[in-house]
Amino acid sequence: MALDVIVEILATVGMVFLLLILGLIFMGIARKVSARIHRRIGPPLYQPILDVIKLWSKIDPSSHGLTFDLGSLIALGGAITAALLLPIMGLKLLSFSGDFIVLMYLMELPALGIMLGAAASGNPFSAVGVYRGLILITGAQLPYALAVMAVAAEYKTLSLTEIVALQQGSILNWGLFRNPFAALVIAIIGLALLDVQPFDIPSAPAEISMGPMVEYGGKHLALMLTAHGLEFVVFATMYSIVFLGGVSDPISFIVKTVFVALLAIFIMNVYPRWRIEQAFSYLWKYPTALALLGLVKAVMLGGAM
Repeated sequence: MALDVIVEILATVGMVFLLLILGLIFMGIARKVSARIHRRIGPPLYQPILDVIKLWSKIDPSSHGLTFDLGSLIALGGAITAALLLPIMGLKLLSFSGDFIVLMYLMELPALGIMLGAAASGNPFSAVGVYRGLILITGAQLPYALAVMAVAAEYKTLSLTEIVALQQGSILNWGLFRNPFAALVIAIIGLALLDVQPFDIPSAPAEISMGPMVEYGGKHLALMLTAHGLEFVVFATMYSIVFLGGVSDPISFIVKTVFVALLAIFIMNVYPRWRIEQAFSYLWKYPTALALLGLVKAVMLGGAM
């Protein structure tokens, strides 16, 4: 029994490392696809990995205290903890009865960690980015919570493992078809949490010089880039688990997560950046209304038996 636990722990650690690398590759895919859409060649897919290695070799330009240093660690730690909750190809080290709702809110921790560290930097661009980020997260809370409740009511469980089991047997059992309202809302909220267009208001590279991350460099920036890439692949995996029937084998894992990632990449290249008041107003209108419809559908029409 002890040997089985050790093997599962080692396999889970290996899976997290794989997700870290895959997250950086997803960032490379995003840059390559964006370049192709703009009729450019773009960097190689492994360029983010080279960037992180280069940043680790540099001396950090400055530090603004313990809170500033902890921000990047909190961001990466939150993303890693979220990854440990994912039931991927039979691995489920931190699986428990309420892991779904814990996972959904752990996905907010990387953004909060970055903003926590940035708030200690004293840079005005960082302050503007933190202010915008907090407003965006506040605007996302209502539709986010309603969508999570809709999924829980649909399947009558908050366990990711049970949600995957209830989607087996037919493609029509997938969450995407059982509750398309919740699936659409969580996709929209995911774009906001990932800080991509049209919700990249907190960073806004051409406007406030990357906002919260403007003061970061060297190892701190490497940690944040790694956390962002891991958050990207965690969201794609979570969406595949909850709405696309799970990822029980390597082929379904790669196909489904890449599909979700490409969908997000195409959206971020089509829609321009909104102003913060536009994003807040939008989140409290259409996603909230759709999430309410999803909750009503799950409660009134019945969820999984």
